[in-house]
Amino acid sequence: MTARRPLGRVAAVLAVDVMVAAWVVLWIVVGIVVADAANGLTQLSDAVGAAGGAVTDSGEALGSLDLPIVGQPLADAAAGIERAGQDVEATGRSTRADIERFSRLLGLAVALIPTVPMLAYYLPPRLARGREAGAFKQMVHDGDGDPRLEEFLARRAVERLSYSRLRAVSRMPWRDLDEGRFEQLAEAELHRMGFVRRSD
Repeated sequence: MTARRPLGRVAAVLAVDVMVAAWVVLWIVVGIVVADAANGLTQLSDAVGAAGGAVTDSGEALGSLDLPIVGQPLADAAAGIERAGQDVEATGRSTRADIERFSRLLGLAVALIPTVPMLAYYLPPRLARGREAGAFKQMVHDGDGDPRLEEFLARRAVERLSYSRLRAVSRMPWRDLDEGRFEQLAEAELHRMGFVRRSD
């Protein structure tokens, strides 16, 4: 006797795995799109920086004029305009850096908030179930040909199945165990673990 995964159960597990993976990929893509859209606001900061550069250039041009009649006041005004332009340019650069940082954080938040709880809820039992199924299959394989294996599986079924499922398998499972009728209970335990019996 060997155990193999029933096709229907494998397909159902894979379908859930695919849905979870699709959910994660979807929100990663949405996060990237949101981050890219938010990063588009850097065009505003670039425009501010360009305006500051234009003001700085105007101040430099004004400062380079040589008007003897006006003299020092014109030079002071030109320096003030140039400083104002430099301040606007610095603000544009700083704003761009802030927007880029904010867009990355926003994209991460949009991607992680819906996916991390899903993965935290789904992955631990899924991985544990996979380890259990692998250990169970190996145990059944190792016990192949041992007449006590069927009894062991039947007793596990009585211990682990819900009463409603147990009742559907056997009207009096305690008598089945006592009188050596293990086959149906063993089948139920194999099914509980996601396997069916196959005789080679």
